[in-house]
Amino acid sequence: MKKYLTVPAFFIVSTIILTACNGGRGEKVSGSPDTISPSHEKAITSFSFMSPGTTGIITDSAKTIDLTVPPGTDATVLVAAFTVTGESVTIGDTHQISGITPNDFSLPLEYTVTAADGSTEIYTVYVTIALDSSKSITGFSLLEVQGIIDDTAKTITISLPAGTNPSGLIAEYTATGESVQVGETIQESGTTPNDFSQPLEYTVTAADGSTEIYTVIVITGHVVINEISTRGLSSGYDEFIELYNASNAEIGLGTYSLWYRSSGGTMFTNLNANWGADKKIPAGRHFLLGGTNSAGGYSGPVSQDGSYTARLSDTGGSVWLMKRSTPPAGMGDSDLVDMAGWGSAVPGNYEGSGAAPSLGASSSEAANKSIERISAGQDTGDNSADFFLRSARDPQNLSSP
Repeated sequence: MKKYLTVPAFFIVSTIILTACNGGRGEKVSGSPDTISPSHEKAITSFSFMSPGTTGIITDSAKTIDLTVPPGTDATVLVAAFTVTGESVTIGDTHQISGITPNDFSLPLEYTVTAADGSTEIYTVYVTIALDSSKSITGFSLLEVQGIIDDTAKTITISLPAGTNPSGLIAEYTATGESVQVGETIQESGTTPNDFSQPLEYTVTAADGSTEIYTVIVITGHVVINEISTRGLSSGYDEFIELYNASNAEIGLGTYSLWYRSSGGTMFTNLNANWGADKKIPAGRHFLLGGTNSAGGYSGPVSQDGSYTARLSDTGGSVWLMKRSTPPAGMGDSDLVDMAGWGSAVPGNYEGSGAAPSLGASSSEAANKSIERISAGQDTGDNSADFFLRSARDPQNLSSP
């Protein structure tokens, strides 16, 4: 006859329940099947700042958390978001709530995580504010003339009046970097003098040690309208406008435009200047624009460098050279590079006390003549004093000596 051991059902159920409840909250105490030990887990498993959005790197072996925040961040009022396996988190005596409690992270900060069993673990949080990489010159002037900053090409171009001595000039500038140097010399805005007779390199150093070089180009003088002929020997459209670079540096013409106004007119006509492929004039060189028209055009002894729509009057008119593509607003326009009025041009259509001479009262009288500056580049601001009448025109181009 077989005998079986009978176990009460409630004991089996109680054992199952206790076993299930022990999975993760603690450990069974040896010799006491009814007692569960509190958990000893106390790790920080994630740590970040909500603003600025930065995720920490947790090194669990060293119990450290490292975060790098952007330049300019105020580390004294940062709020951390974190997850832990412990029961509570404190800094000193202050209870921490993820995403709510602000702290000063300007120095390393110790987070104490307390486990359910009362044991603790300390994580040290290190916050580094990244060094600023900004290194731009944002403003630059000489003699109260603002420079044109091309941040793509890293150039600064300033045009100063003809005759300005470019040596010993003091620049005023603003920059985002930590320091500015020319060679080995530390620069101070409004204080340090330099010789700008040649292009000068300004080195801007950022807080992170990276550098950017800006080349400052000072142009003394400007492009002038040097010679005008309204008629050659071949036709009434055989005309030209000759420019001369009276400055100390190459000047680009890409943004320039030419405009014409009749002797007594108030409206401007675009001469549709085509500056050719090169679109620039080296210092001390000429640039020849030949007139063109369906009925004829320039035909002189030297080739033209560019062209324009022929329409100049023999007896009087004015030509205006602008730095921009839109018409002049008048003599005081800041983008007016030069203008020349001749013959019967009325006040407002010439510079200074009077216009340059007329090329002739008739087409036959004006043929092959021109008005030209007394010396290349001379510009006193008075057309009557700067120009003379040539009996035989003398066009010069980029290749002319």
